[in-house]
Amino acid sequence: MAEVIDFDAARAARLGRLVPRTKEDKRARFKRVAGRRIAAIVRHIDILGNMGTNRAYYKFDNDDVDKIAKWLHGEIDDLHSKLSEFEFPQAPTRRNDGRPETKGSADSEKEPGS
Repeated sequence: MAEVIDFDAARAARLGRLVPRTKEDKRARFKRVAGRRIAAIVRHIDILGNMGTNRAYYKFDNDDVDKIAKWLHGEIDDLHSKLSEFEFPQAPTRRNDGRPETKGSADSEKEPGS
């Protein structure tokens, strides 16, 4: 059976216009892209783990392993918070010295110039 072509979508694509996607299309794209990216991450973690089996080529101790694990756990926590957000993130405010302002910092409660 011949493939049915959506001429409106094809024309819009040819003219460089964005074609609105349905919710299911976006969901399918998320699953496809996330699946590929997760597979790549797992592959790279496996490659990193290979360093443990080739100790003749590498020198490291448990402190190094703990640092790597802590960093990876932090990245996973950041990923979880990014994917769990439902609102657009606000741009961080800047203090007088140009550094980002943190919640509850003593400098954030002071009046400018004091």
